Amino acid sequence: MEVFDISSRGLTTLVGVQIPEGVTTLNCSDNLLTSLVGCPDGIAMLECSRNRLASLVGCPSTVTILYCNDNLLTSLVGCPQNITDLICYNNMLISFEGCSNDVVMVDCSHNRIASFVGIEENVVIRTLYCNDNLLTSLVGCPRSVLTLICDNNRLASLDECPLTVTSLNCNHNRLTSLVGCPQGCVALYCKNNKLASLFGCPTSVVILMCENNPFIQVHTQVQTRTLREIAALSVRNNVSGIVWNDPTQIPQELTDYISRMELCSVCHSRYAATCRLRSVIGTTAFPWDHDGDVINYDVPMWYCERCV
Repeated sequence: MEVFDISSRGLTTLVGVQIPEGVTTLNCSDNLLTSLVGCPDGIAMLECSRNRLASLVGCPSTVTILYCNDNLLTSLVGCPQNITDLICYNNMLISFEGCSNDVVMVDCSHNRIASFVGIEENVVIRTLYCNDNLLTSLVGCPRSVLTLICDNNRLASLDECPLTVTSLNCNHNRLTSLVGCPQGCVALYCKNNKLASLFGCPTSVVILMCENNPFIQVHTQVQTRTLREIAALSVRNNVSGIVWNDPTQIPQELTDYISRMELCSVCHSRYAATCRLRSVIGTTAFPWDHDGDVINYDVPMWYCERCV
């Protein structure tokens, strides 16, 4: 027998419980246990969730996967040093002290942890759930983390975020900037912060969730929507670049106004765009007349910072 299930039995102790030899997975969840004393050696996977455990003292040193979520733990002292997967959410932990440096995945969400002291020397961890804690900084976050879930904390910046992170969830914090976000980040979730812009967002990001932030739209002028501007927008968004820049087709005054608007040629919605000349080969004749002279047009194009 490898798996032994004694969950939901009303047990208050493991002392005296007859557990067969050869068991490598023990499920003693949903009981009234206050201690792991009596848990036999040889157990590799231990599920002791939803009990009344105040410490991990008594946990067998052979355990590599430990589910101890939803207990009354205030410390990780007693955690086996060979552990690779630690699921300890919904406890009363105040630090990582006692956590093994060999752990690869940790879910310590919904605790009272205020720093990464106790886990900062770990160089093998890949996934870290530390959401819903009291973190104010990412200083000390292990340098090997790939997936970092740190939403619902008190983070004011992403400084010291590990450069290895490719998936970052920092929703519901106090971020005012994305500076510090790792340049190799692919998925970024930064909803419900205090971001005024996406400055600092890496170009590597392909998944971006940033709603519910006080973004400021940049304009070079107050948008009064005068008749001239309405006409300029209509021409600018609906007429080819060659035509609207041709004074024989569009009044010079309107052409000059369009040029000064600096409206992005790609998204058509952002001002403060930068002008770049594009060389276009055209003809002086109508499309159906093949006898016109072929000439080069330098057509101005505007690009905002997101479309450049």
